[in-house]
Amino acid sequence: MNQKTLKLLIISVFVATLTTTFYINESSSNETSIDNEQLMETKDNARNAANELLKRTGAALKALIGEDKDFMSAVDGCRKVAYSVIDDINGRPGYNIKRVSLKPRNPSNTPDEFEEKVLREFEEKNRRGELGKGSEYYVSNNYDGKRTLRYLRPLKIKKVCLNCHGMAKDLASGISEFLKANYPNDKATGYSLGEVRGAVSVTVEY
Repeated sequence: MNQKTLKLLIISVFVATLTTTFYINESSSNETSIDNEQLMETKDNARNAANELLKRTGAALKALIGEDKDFMSAVDGCRKVAYSVIDDINGRPGYNIKRVSLKPRNPSNTPDEFEEKVLREFEEKNRRGELGKGSEYYVSNNYDGKRTLRYLRPLKIKKVCLNCHGMAKDLASGISEFLKANYPNDKATGYSLGEVRGAVSVTVEY
């Protein structure tokens, strides 16, 4: 590799890093340093809530699937476990957390206008290979007269997810029939490994 090629490679990596970092840390807040400290604390709280939902739901799903690979129990239990955790977090003052997707399984997971815009940005970033581990989007604004932080963390399809969200050939035994019977308007299949499935959306008043 000659020096010119090496220099171009270094510049390309540097620019890509800047793009990703700007995206992760994007915020519309232009307040004082004290207010900014509150913003950062609230953002961390929103991130912790998203992590809690994913951790508790993931542990429950792992137990439901078990060594027997019981994906039938998992696809039904996923909804019950997730909504139990969501209800728990939403019981905290000022919090609202949910899962959203452009291809929802449950209509209650349909995104609002803001969430849809961010989800499409996640997809575009992912197509360009810029949606790495730990990516997130947050913005501070006034909503209904209250200062509010909106936070989204993308969810990407892992190998195990394909059993319930993949192409027809990837779905575990019995899943297709179960979805037709229980989710007649299901849109949450047809995904490939690594695609953006949706996001955890957290709104916090502060």
